[in-house]
Amino acid sequence: MKVRAPRWLSVTAVILGSIAAGFFVSTYAPLVWDDPALHGHSQWLVWKFGLIDEAPMPSDNGKWTGPLWALVLGVATELIFPWLKDPYLVRHALTWALWPLTLIATYLLLQKCGIKKSTAFLAVAFLFGIIRFGGHALVSPRDFTHAAGFLLVTLALFVLLKNQKALARPGYLLLLGAISVIPFLLRPPDVLHVIILLFVLGEIAFGSKLQTQKKWRMPLIAIIGAAAFTIVISPVLWEQGFASLFHPFQIFSRFPVVIGQRAFGMAFRSDAVPLWYPFAVIPLISHPVVFLLTIPGLTAFLLLRSPEGGKKAKKGTLEITLKQWTLAIIVLSFAAILILRPHLYDEERHILFLYPLLFLAAALGFDRLRDHLKIGLALVIIAVSLISYGSWGRYAYAYKSPLIGSRNPDRFMGEYRAACLPEAVDALQGRVSANVPVVIFEHGPRSNAYIQEQRRSTSLIARTPHVEMHRFLEASLRRPYAALVHHGLNRFPEVVKDIEAGRAELLWKNTMPPGDIACVIALYR
Repeated sequence: MKVRAPRWLSVTAVILGSIAAGFFVSTYAPLVWDDPALHGHSQWLVWKFGLIDEAPMPSDNGKWTGPLWALVLGVATELIFPWLKDPYLVRHALTWALWPLTLIATYLLLQKCGIKKSTAFLAVAFLFGIIRFGGHALVSPRDFTHAAGFLLVTLALFVLLKNQKALARPGYLLLLGAISVIPFLLRPPDVLHVIILLFVLGEIAFGSKLQTQKKWRMPLIAIIGAAAFTIVISPVLWEQGFASLFHPFQIFSRFPVVIGQRAFGMAFRSDAVPLWYPFAVIPLISHPVVFLLTIPGLTAFLLLRSPEGGKKAKKGTLEITLKQWTLAIIVLSFAAILILRPHLYDEERHILFLYPLLFLAAALGFDRLRDHLKIGLALVIIAVSLISYGSWGRYAYAYKSPLIGSRNPDRFMGEYRAACLPEAVDALQGRVSANVPVVIFEHGPRSNAYIQEQRRSTSLIARTPHVEMHRFLEASLRRPYAALVHHGLNRFPEVVKDIEAGRAELLWKNTMPPGDIACVIALYR
C-alpha cells in the first residue's frame, strides 16, 4: 500500500523549493533600472498598513503601481527577510520563484479545464519556450508578475465558471470578483477579466428564469468582491478616494514622458508605436522551434473543436468551451492595445501579458497528436530552450530569435534594463582605484551602482570581502577618471568610439548574445 504525502506538504515543498531556487539564481542577479523606485513603493505600502515606522514617499504616479505583488515583496523584505540585509536579492528571488510556480499551476489548471496531461505538458513547454517571458522573471517584478497573473487568472476563471451550480452562492461570486481583479492589482489599468466576468455572469443570469431583481444579483455581488479586494489592497484609494480609480487609465493612455524606441532597425516614439509592433515581436521573443510550431498549432486550434472534448455541456455547467474563452481573452487583449494605443517603451515589456496565452492556445492545437509524440515534442522544446536560457543568462529578457534575420544591436533597444550594471560595478574592484572617480552618465544606473557596492559590503548572502567604495559622478572635469556605460539603444557610443580610437583604455566589458556590448568600463588618463 502506497503512502501518499498530504497535499499541503507537497504544495509547501514545491513553493519552498521554488523560493530556494530563486535565491540561488538571483544571488548574482541584476539590479535593474527601476528597482530602487519599486522597492520604495513596496516599503510605502507596508508603512500604509502600519507594519513599519517609516518609508520613502513614492511619486503621485508611482503610488498607482500595482499593489498586490509589491505588498508581498514589501512584507518579505521588511518583515520576513530583513536579516539578509539585501532587499533587492529578496525581491528578485521571490519574483523568479513565481516562474516555476506559474508553469506548475498552468499544468494543473489545464487539467482542471479538461485538458489531457500530455497536452498540458506540451503547453507548459511552449510557455517555457517564450525565452523573454522566462527572462523577465529575473529582471521585471512588475511585468513578469502581470503576465503570469493574466495567464493564471484566465484559466482559473474558466474553471470556476464551469461550475454554474456554485454561482448561486454569494461567497463563490465574491471569490470570482476578487480573482478577476488580480491583473488590475498587479498592473493597473488591466480590468479586462472583470469586464468579461460581468458579461458572462450577465448572460447566465438574464438567460435564466429568475425574477428581474434576482438577475442583477449575480454580477452585482461579483462587482462587490472585486471592489472590496481592490479597496483593501490599495492604500492609494484610501488617500484619494474611489473616484481616483480612473487615474491609472489616464497614466496608461497619456504617459507623461515620451521615450525614443527602436525595433527592427526603425526608430519611433513611445507614444507612436506602430500598430504592427505587438504582432512583429512574436517571432522575436520565442525560441525558433516554438514559433515554427505555433503557426500550425494556432491554425489547428482555430479550425478544430475545443481540446477539452466535444461532449455536450452537462446540466448545471456553463456552455462555453476553453477555445471560445481563450480566443475571447486573446482577441480582446490585443484589441485593447490596438485601440487604446498606450505609450510602449522598453520593447515588449509592457505588453508581455499578451503572449503566454497566445502560445498556450497554439500548444492546445496539437491535442490530437498521440501522447508520446506530444511528450517527446515538449522535451525537445524544453531542451533547446534551456540552451537559449543558458547562453543568454541574465539577458534572456532581451533575447532575439535568429528567425528575425539581422540581430545587430543598432536594430533594437539593446540592454535597456541595465542588468549588466551589478557585474560591471563588481568589475571595478582591482581595476579602478578608489581615488579615481567613476562617471556614470545616467541617474538610474548611477544610483544602482551605489546600491551594488553597499550590497557587496552588507548582504549576508552576496557579501564580498574587502570591497573598495568608489565615487560615482555624473561627469568629471579632471583626469584620470573611469567611465561605466551600459549600451542600451547604443547609449553613449562615443565611449566605445573613444576606445576604438585609442582615446580611452578598455578596462572591462561584458557582452550578450550574439556579441552585443552590454556594459563597458573605460579609463580616461
